[in-house]
Amino acid sequence: MVIAAAALTSPVAHAQDQSAQEPPVAKDGKWQYYPVSREAPEGAPNVLVVMTDDVGYSAATSYGGPVPMPNFDRLAKDGLQYTQMHTTAMCSPSRASLLTGRNHHAVGNGSISNVSIDAPGYTAVIPKSAATLGRVLRDNGYDTGFFWKEP
Repeated sequence: MVIAAAALTSPVAHAQDQSAQEPPVAKDGKWQYYPVSREAPEGAPNVLVVMTDDVGYSAATSYGGPVPMPNFDRLAKDGLQYTQMHTTAMCSPSRASLLTGRNHHAVGNGSISNVSIDAPGYTAVIPKSAATLGRVLRDNGYDTGFFWKEP
C-alpha cells in the first residue's frame, strides 16, 4: 500500500482541524438528529428519598421517635415528609412499594426477593408497567442515582 505524503497529517494538525469544525445544529441552535432530552422545569425541587432497613417507622426524632438523628432532622425540617407510607413485615416488599407507590404484590414482591417463586406477585421482578420513582423523575428531566450500602 502506498500513501501519498500529502494525505498524512500530524495528530496535532488533525486535532486542530477537527476542533475548527462546528457541530451540525439546526437554525434554532438545537441538535438536528439527537433525541431531545426532557429537562426538569425551572425551579424544580431536589428529591431525596432516604430508606433505612430494620428501623421502625417512627424511630427517628424527625418522626416523633426516641432516636436522635440530627442529619435526618435537618433534612426533614427543610423538606417534605410523607407520613402515609404503609410498610410490610419484610424489607424487599416495603422497598418495592416505596419505590413504585404500589402494593407489593402488584409489583411482584409479595415476599423477600431472595425467596422468590414463579407465581404471580412473588417473582421479585418489578414489571415494566410499574415505573419506579427514579424512572419517573428521569423521564421528566431529573438526573437520578440509586446508592446503597452492602452489609
